[in-house]
Amino acid sequence: MSSKVALVYDNGEYNVVVNETVIYTDKKIEDAYKEFEKIVKNNRSMQDTSWESISDHAKSLQLDGLEVEEVYKNISFRNLKYFHNTGKLFDTGRGEMFPLNGGYRLLSFILKLTADQKLEESDALLEICREAMKKAITYRVTEFSFILTSPIFNYGNVEYNFYTKSMHKGTSCDPTSFETFKNYVLEIIKGQICE
Repeated sequence: MSSKVALVYDNGEYNVVVNETVIYTDKKIEDAYKEFEKIVKNNRSMQDTSWESISDHAKSLQLDGLEVEEVYKNISFRNLKYFHNTGKLFDTGRGEMFPLNGGYRLLSFILKLTADQKLEESDALLEICREAMKKAITYRVTEFSFILTSPIFNYGNVEYNFYTKSMHKGTSCDPTSFETFKNYVLEIIKGQICE
């Protein structure tokens, strides 16, 4: 899946070319260069994990409702839609395609939690992601945990470990349900009040 990406000046225009195909044209070098950097970054992240390994991993989980489209290289699961060629993940609930940070890593995390029966409804986690994105709050996943980082949380972050069923709020680690974690986080995010 290696791509040849080039920024070419031709006839007074700057062209961003991927594998000999012009995909962006602009008269301003600054705008063309920004697009060039974005495409290079997207291609680099796409190459981190091959489609074959993503597809094989998803299929091996044997989840009901999981659809792997080999021709267009995308995966659908409940309200999630992942497009490998762009590395983008979307929440398709509520009749729209809302972009989510995390790409394949977030999708893989949700699929694994569902397969291990640690997450019953992925929509609850997607709601947190959606609200965090709206308020420019960063989130990430580790092997077992979902972590939100923002000054609005005590000590700057809050974490939920799905395998120990515990919430870490900076100085305390308490056993709790994911539902309690979700309610706690959404109350702070939506209220934008510091804990």
